[in-house]
Amino acid sequence: QPLLGGTPFYATPSHFIRNAALSETYGDLGNILHLQDWYAVMVMIYRVITGGLLFEQTAKQFAGIKNKIVISNRRTGSELAAIETVSRQFWRSAGLEFQKKLRAQEKTLKTVPVAISPYASRLLISYLKKDIRAIDRSIRNLVDSHPPLSSAANREVVLNADHGKICALAADLAGKTRPASAAGGNQARMLTVFNKLANQKLLLARKRQLSARLAKDQPRLSAYELMIVMFN
Repeated sequence: QPLLGGTPFYATPSHFIRNAALSETYGDLGNILHLQDWYAVMVMIYRVITGGLLFEQTAKQFAGIKNKIVISNRRTGSELAAIETVSRQFWRSAGLEFQKKLRAQEKTLKTVPVAISPYASRLLISYLKKDIRAIDRSIRNLVDSHPPLSSAANREVVLNADHGKICALAADLAGKTRPASAAGGNQARMLTVFNKLANQKLLLARKRQLSARLAKDQPRLSAYELMIVMFN
């Protein structure tokens, strides 16, 4: 692709970086170009429905991002040294702004249904499946890294429990916690683990539900749901 031309409100750092450097950093150039198009589509969806700019504050970082890339090119002859830094800076800001804007416009975005084409459904499902596998691995790693949960019996109970069951276990443990004792300290640590598990289980359930809905004939999502799937 040519380097950036157009409005920064629809752009990502990859617009400033040459294809060779993107390929060397991420491997799959096609996927990067595809994802930057998704980013622009999210901005358009948000603009059409709300009249606002989804990443207005994040776009203000582009002057600094461009300077870092220019400096990297002068010093090393390549953007490679700057890619990780500018990407982390940009996506941290974009993630925070995305959450803030969607919370503010949640009611409006949920009233707009979007018909999902068969091709888009397959694409979204493929990304959701990757997310589901990653969350499942995260849950298993969390369980296996804490000895009280990693015994055969406890492990199966926790891995098979849904979000509601994990919350019930956490509530039961919270009622037994004694902060002043050593045992209470261990219980407090386990309570933190259960809260993390509850969040992961809830996210896993939502991803599975969205995947199942997209697998149906002529699926529809609200604009709010679609944007969350696309951004994540």
